[in-house]
Amino acid sequence: MSYLFSDAITYKDSTSLDAFARLRTSRPLVLLDSKQIFDNQPLFWDERKEPGSTGLFATYNSDRASTTIKATSGATGFFTRQTYQRYNYQAGKSMLILMTGVLGLTGGGPGIIRRAGYFDDDNGIFFEDTEGTINAVLRSSVTGAPVDQKVPQSQWNVDKFDGTGKSGITLDPSKVQIIYIDFEWLGSGRVRMGFNIDGVNHVVHEFKSSNTIDSVYMSNSNLPVRYQVVANNNNDDATLECICATVVSEGGTSDVGVLRSQGATGITITNNGNIYPIMGIRLKNDHLGAEITPVNVSVLGDGGSAIFEWFLILNPTISLNGGSFTYSDINDADVERAVGDGAVTVTGGYILETGFFSADSRSAGIGGAALVSSRKIGVAIDGTRDQLVLCAQQLSGAGNKTVYGALNWRETP
Repeated sequence: MSYLFSDAITYKDSTSLDAFARLRTSRPLVLLDSKQIFDNQPLFWDERKEPGSTGLFATYNSDRASTTIKATSGATGFFTRQTYQRYNYQAGKSMLILMTGVLGLTGGGPGIIRRAGYFDDDNGIFFEDTEGTINAVLRSSVTGAPVDQKVPQSQWNVDKFDGTGKSGITLDPSKVQIIYIDFEWLGSGRVRMGFNIDGVNHVVHEFKSSNTIDSVYMSNSNLPVRYQVVANNNNDDATLECICATVVSEGGTSDVGVLRSQGATGITITNNGNIYPIMGIRLKNDHLGAEITPVNVSVLGDGGSAIFEWFLILNPTISLNGGSFTYSDINDADVERAVGDGAVTVTGGYILETGFFSADSRSAGIGGAALVSSRKIGVAIDGTRDQLVLCAQQLSGAGNKTVYGALNWRETP
């Protein structure tokens, strides 16, 4: 039996298809799952008022499971709530962002801009309440400086959400909205923006670039999730409520990228209760969008029957104690490395992984672990880079002992 091309099953373009026109039946891979049930998720989100800003602050409310950014009357400057991590876009996969918030719970109008979406200072996709006008915005630094392509609600090209569109829905910014964004980015591609109402994704505006423009539509697709309020002597108090967010790679991801490994040749420590860094890594300042996935650690102790504990710590406080812990370039990598010297110690931070290893006079003890964590290294709003530090503590045995360690990771640009 033969079939004509016209016999093929086709699907009408809709949000039942992902950004690459594949039917949404595949299992999504969640890159960010952020709910504010118990706290404001400080491990995943940074909150910062721009230096010199006045009248801006954020408050967490457990009963509303949300954080509200407020600009009091006459406020000036920026307040930003943003994920530390920038989420890796894998070419050929649709990226989906869903986030909830109230763009206009109170206030607005002259002197207030409120934003929510997937963006940073240079690139991104977001909705913006500009002094009472809701815009769909595509930000790009293709020209060397950020330029915002703003499309006001009255010019949205799919559904103006003013009651006259095909949905018949009128947008109410004073109510909770589920923001919907999906996009394809092979430099070029389509961006769809909209809202989920009663379980249905409604696209309100599309930005199209394939066969339309002569460059990439934005410089970087590896971006954070961000809420932001900008105030300029606003007349009334204004708020932006930030609730829940997820970033999804539709159809999962593949283990692409480059495997890297770095080790430290031997750090002498002692049984004095201190934790000593063996080595640490952080993103290079010009590679902030790279995804670094720790794969495993390997640790070894030498000397007597001592027992050790190893730690993989995110952002510990580092005390030099006359020693040094200086980051230097790793050729062709996305990260820099620092190595301990037996004088430097660490305290605090967030322990991602831990385990035990030992050594005796007959043979060296070896410890190792496979690493799984949804919190990967990123960067704070002010540019402070996360540090991921492999450490060791001697738990038993007298005298100085030598420990060795290696960290293996995958880099995906």
